[in-house]
Amino acid sequence: MKYKLIFLSILSLFLLSSCNKDKIFLKITSPANGEEFKMYEDIDVNITAYTKKGSILQVVLTVDTVKTVYLSEKPPYYYLIEKGSFRDTGVFFISVLAYSSEGVREGAAIDIKIVK
Repeated sequence: MKYKLIFLSILSLFLLSSCNKDKIFLKITSPANGEEFKMYEDIDVNITAYTKKGSILQVVLTVDTVKTVYLSEKPPYYYLIEKGSFRDTGVFFISVLAYSSEGVREGAAIDIKIVK
């Protein structure tokens, strides 16, 4: 009986460890967190997203709850925030979510400052 319990414990451990889903590596490579831009300046947003297990299905970019953009499922992940997108000065955020074929979701965010 003891051997059956030990075997079942080890089997359960292997099954649980094999169910671990692979993490998505996600980073907004530009602009830098806290970077400052003028109101009428284009802003290039570059994102790195990959996973070792499965593939990236979708990358979703949100610019300060004003605009949501669904980027391609294949790199490079790039978006141009056109000049005049921000009507006022202040601190705004850029967030990104990536979804993988393994059912994993990862997010990242930065703040940018808009000045006159």
